[in-house]
Amino acid sequence: MGDTGLTAPSSGTDPPAEAVSSGTGADVGVRQARAEDIRGVAHLHAEAFEGFILTQLGQAFLRRYYAAVLEYPLRLFLVAERHGRLLGFAAGFAEPEAFSRSLKRRAIRLLPSIVAGVLTHPRILGIVSQNALGVFRGRHAGYEPTAGDAELASLAVAPGVQGRGLGRLLVRRFADDARRSGSTGVHLSTDADDNERVNRFYTSLGFSLETTYTATGGRRRNHYRLPLK
Repeated sequence: MGDTGLTAPSSGTDPPAEAVSSGTGADVGVRQARAEDIRGVAHLHAEAFEGFILTQLGQAFLRRYYAAVLEYPLRLFLVAERHGRLLGFAAGFAEPEAFSRSLKRRAIRLLPSIVAGVLTHPRILGIVSQNALGVFRGRHAGYEPTAGDAELASLAVAPGVQGRGLGRLLVRRFADDARRSGSTGVHLSTDADDNERVNRFYTSLGFSLETTYTATGGRRRNHYRLPLK
C-alpha cells in the first residue's frame, strides 16, 4: 500500500518517499518501531504525503495499516527521533507476499476506515477498488519481484528536516535489517514522472531501475532493486 512517500507498494498506491533525507546529528536516534509510535507515524505519513491515496483514506486507516506492519512477524520497521520527536520512518517487510496474505485477514478491520475515506473523497473509489482487487488476487501492478527480496513500502521524513541525510540513514539501516532477516535484496516503487529528486536519491544509494510500469490510475512508476551481499 505504500506511499513511498510512501506506503505498501504491494498494493501500489503512493510513492516511496519524499525520501530525500532529513536531519541527522549525534542526537538523532534510529530504533525499532513500537506500538506507541503508530499514531505519530500516521501523522508523519499524512504530513509527508499530503494528497496521496493512503493519506486521503484518513488517520484511522493509516493507524490500522501501520499497526498491521508492526504486528507482522517479519516486519522491517524503523523510526528516527530526536528528543522524543518523530522525524522519520521506514516501513516494510521480508516476504512481502506473506504480508499481503496477513493484510487480507485484516480486511474486516480495515474496511470501516476505507469506507470513511472513500465517502470523504469519492473520486478515489475507482483506484481504491482496483488496488484492493490486486491485493486479494495476489497480483503485482506491473513488475515481478525477485524471490527472497524484502519490500521497502514506506519511507517518510518530516518536511522540516529533509535534505540533511536522515532518509539516507533510514534506508541504509533498513537494508541492514533486511540483510539480517535473510533477504537477498530490497525492492520499492516510486513515481517515474515529476519525481527526479527521489529517483536520484535511490540510485545514489545503489538501487538499480528494474522496470517502469503504469499503475492504477495511469500513473507511471519506477521499480527499483538493491541487491544485498
